[in-house]
Amino acid sequence: MPLADPNKASSASTPLPSPSVLISTPLATPSPTPVPSIASPREQKTDAQSKVAEKPLTKAGRKSLEKKRLEAEHKRAQLEKSYQNHEISSDTYNKGKEEYKIEIQKYRDELKSGK
Repeated sequence: MPLADPNKASSASTPLPSPSVLISTPLATPSPTPVPSIASPREQKTDAQSKVAEKPLTKAGRKSLEKKRLEAEHKRAQLEKSYQNHEISSDTYNKGKEEYKIEIQKYRDELKSGK
């Protein structure tokens, strides 16, 4: 005796949807919407940066940047000294190291952009 087809409903009045249709439909997927507000400021920022980059860095601007860099270098040296003398924890040292990296990156970015 052949087996009954599970995809065919026994009652002709209410057909059941096939399982493949139920599996293929997403449950809670948000519709993809473009977000131009996030992309646009980046494009505008690069345009503004290119305008700023055209101006050369003034002597006072370079001195100010160099002063900030020297302060960051000094702070880093003190951090190293304290860490080597076991005066601070490794967590404090790592936090200070990250702050130094951020300050140096700011210096490089500003130097490059010519602010």
